Amino acid sequence: FKAEGTRLARLDRKVGGIAEAWESVCPAECAPRTRVIGIAKGVLTIGVADAATRWHLERLLRAGADRDIVSRCPMTVRRIRLIADAEAADPHHADDSPAV
Repeated sequence: FKAEGTRLARLDRKVGGIAEAWESVCPAECAPRTRVIGIAKGVLTIGVADAATRWHLERLLRAGADRDIVSRCPMTVRRIRLIADAEAADPHHADDSPAV
């Protein structure tokens, strides 16, 4: 059990480092509409709640933010992929209908 705990702690440090790298680069107005989904084969996948946020983040990444994330991540990141993800939406804005 100790070896498994050590492996999980190491994995948590790596994934936590990726989330911290994303949070440090992602603009505050976009952060509630995104989430780190994971990393596989050097591709960091970020879920984005809507097209407008995705457009903004794509421009930011192309302007050099991708290099900032790569330099801050504890794991090798070759590419950042943004995908549509309804779960990334801010739960406070998910239901805009008036109360009945």
